[in-house]
Amino acid sequence: MWYFVSYYGAAIYGLVTPGKKWMIDAAVLHAGAAVQAQFSYIVSAVYDMKQSAVYPPNGINTTQLVNSFYRLLDGQHLSPQCNAIFWTVNLALLVVPHLFAWRCLVSQSQFAQQKIKQ
Repeated sequence: MWYFVSYYGAAIYGLVTPGKKWMIDAAVLHAGAAVQAQFSYIVSAVYDMKQSAVYPPNGINTTQLVNSFYRLLDGQHLSPQCNAIFWTVNLALLVVPHLFAWRCLVSQSQFAQQKIKQ
C-alpha cells in the first residue's frame, strides 16, 4: 500500500502541474507493478492449500490447527459483504492504474513540456 499511496501522490502532482514527461513512464511502470502485485495477492488469497503443506515436519499433530485453517480457506467465516469488499478493492487496485496509464498514453500532449513564449 505504501507504493500505491506514494505513486498516487506523485500522480496528483503531475496532473495538477502540466508538462511532466515522467508521468507517462511512471504510469506504465506502476500499471505493470500493480497487475503483478494484485494478481499474486488475489491468487494467494483464494488458493486452496493441501493438508500436507500445512503440517509441520517431524510428525507434530496439528489437526486442530489444520481444521481451523481450512475453515478460513473455505470463506465460511466471511460474510458476503466482506467478499464483495475484497473483490471490489482488489479489482479496483488492479484496473485503475491501467486506466490511468491508458489515459496518459492517449493524451500525451498534456504531459509534454510547455515551451515558454518570449
